[in-house]
Amino acid sequence: MNLNTFDILIIVAYFGGLLAFGLIVRRIRDFGDYAVGGRVVPTAMIFASLTATYIGPGYTMGFTAKGFASGWLFFFVALAFTAQTALVAKFLAPRLHSFVNCYTIGDVLGQQHGKSAHLTAGVISTALCLGFAAIMSKVGGLVIHGTTGWPVWVGVMVVTGVGLIYCYTGGIKSVIATEAVQFTVFAIAIPLLLWFSVARSGVDLAAANAGGWSSFRLAIGGMGTWQVVGLFVSFFLGETLIPPYANRAFAAGSASMAKSGFLLAAGYSVLWFGIVVGLGAIAAQVLPGTPADDAFMTLAVKYLPHGLLGLLVVAVLSIIMSSAESILNAGAVSFTRDVRDVIASGGLEDRQRLNLTRLGTLGLGVTSAILALYAPSIIDGLLIIYSIWAPSVLPVLVLALLLKQPPRAAATPAMIAGAIASLVWQFALKEPGQVPAVIVGLACNLVVYGVIALSSGARSRELNPSDS
Repeated sequence: MNLNTFDILIIVAYFGGLLAFGLIVRRIRDFGDYAVGGRVVPTAMIFASLTATYIGPGYTMGFTAKGFASGWLFFFVALAFTAQTALVAKFLAPRLHSFVNCYTIGDVLGQQHGKSAHLTAGVISTALCLGFAAIMSKVGGLVIHGTTGWPVWVGVMVVTGVGLIYCYTGGIKSVIATEAVQFTVFAIAIPLLLWFSVARSGVDLAAANAGGWSSFRLAIGGMGTWQVVGLFVSFFLGETLIPPYANRAFAAGSASMAKSGFLLAAGYSVLWFGIVVGLGAIAAQVLPGTPADDAFMTLAVKYLPHGLLGLLVVAVLSIIMSSAESILNAGAVSFTRDVRDVIASGGLEDRQRLNLTRLGTLGLGVTSAILALYAPSIIDGLLIIYSIWAPSVLPVLVLALLLKQPPRAAATPAMIAGAIASLVWQFALKEPGQVPAVIVGLACNLVVYGVIALSSGARSRELNPSDS
């Protein structure tokens, strides 16, 4: 990439300033501060942090590539994510916040379903966070390699290391504070890219819109019904209440703040998806020979002036790091609360728990950086994560939040059955009939949950017959 000295100075200043800012705001007194920010985070910060977390490279460069190849299709597909975020805001985020003694999803399931469910959810959550962090590290390394020419492993270490330092020292307080800065950066830089792409390319917007609809019809016409259903289900369920998102509900100052923060994030997602998919539709008109995956950065290099090009690189790195740092924090808290504390049955003072979580953050960061160097495919990694989360922990968590007395014995078998069924269907059987693995896994989860719930209810009635 053709970066000049000014661009490079902007990138270096960003990393230095972000690190300093994250360290300055780190004031941590106890484990509760580190894990959930003392449960005093206001609506505006919940909104900015949640938005910065879900806007990862997939929802930016990935969606521009999809807009290039399939027009407006993925704008409408992505609205499934918007819908689930709004539904979480209405029905689930306030309920999560009401679990005042809980710090993680595993805590909630442990309270509602017992120790085995707590541990199972903790293992899955920690592994999911590790996988996500490795993917984010790899993308960051590739971006730095593409912009500076540095080796990928250097880029991985830079992206992971800077975020890891302030995650280690300040926990979720530093994460949320720096994410507010990162959100501001890319909320300005990406619309500027859209503006300059339109102004400098001379694109005919009517033709770009028509081309987007033409590509939409071609893409949807080449897909089977189950493929379309699978896309919508994946975006609706794949990232619903994953640990970093759930942590924002726990951290909010009140149930109404949690609700408002999630609602604002849902609303902003519509604008964001329109911008990034629209960039792809424009690139298809003005850069027709460009590989779809390169459309985003090619637009930036061709149409942004120097200085703003450096800001765009900073924005892309912000997008990656804001997701990665949230995941590291959530994974470390889950490891402490849901794995170590359950297996060892407590016994730690608050300061010891805080120090262990900091070490967990360090361990997850180093491990994710190493795994990133060997990860064969970003998409394959995401498919594995989605294939585990949505059919395992998610349905059990939703039922635990909505039911007054969820059946305690049902959660663990349902989570295990859903995860195994989804993985086998996707990777061993290769999705027969193009039926998405997430649907099969979800069905198995709910069937096992329902059977155990009914049998538990029947046994309860036999042991405690009602008075005649």
